Amino acid sequence: MLIDRVTDEVRRPDAVALTEPTLTDLWAAAPGRSGRAPFIAWADDRWREVSWEEAARAVDELAAGFLALGIGKGDRVALLARTRVEWTLCDWALISIGAPVIPIYPTSSALECAYILGNSGARFLVCEDRAQEAKLGPVRSELQALDDVIVIEDGSAAGALPLAELRERGRTLLSSAPHALDDARAAITREDVLTIVYTSGTTGPPRGCVLTHRNYRAMIEMVVRAGDVLHANDIV
Repeated sequence: MLIDRVTDEVRRPDAVALTEPTLTDLWAAAPGRSGRAPFIAWADDRWREVSWEEAARAVDELAAGFLALGIGKGDRVALLARTRVEWTLCDWALISIGAPVIPIYPTSSALECAYILGNSGARFLVCEDRAQEAKLGPVRSELQALDDVIVIEDGSAAGALPLAELRERGRTLLSSAPHALDDARAAITREDVLTIVYTSGTTGPPRGCVLTHRNYRAMIEMVVRAGDVLHANDIV
């Protein structure tokens, strides 16, 4: 069985650990190795791709944009959207500055969203569109820790920050303070919180499962040690 094989590999005294201690370090190393190869591909009206080089640039600009908003290490940011390329880019951007990511199912009700946002103490929410943003209407006044909302798609309600503008702010910061992002990355350790994933709450209120960089790196190492699972030319 695969699990037996993984366990045997982990127990081996000569098993080689990956050198990058955090997810931030792993991401920083990956684009340089992969260049214009596809990072991710998806289909809407046609197949589209984002290369590792393009993804690296987008993640840097978004990460700097979050820094420009005052988001830093330890500040929790929730993502309320379908699985889409912007979700992934925002995820890596927040990881890059040590901001724990709080995923919220796009099918969650307004009350479920409010509970997770309040329980996690999220400072910012990145949501997909006007419909997701509207879920906050009845409960926004109760979310004392929530500073602002960022919307991925155009046409959001007044007051929300478009993701494109966040990225523009990031470009401005990278131009004026080129070391800001490197400094943020350098401050992240293996023990820092990477993400808090909430359960579905079928038998009670949702519970947040806290994962650190060390937790996630251990999972990655097990996949690598298992062998013949991921390959250099694989496309997600």
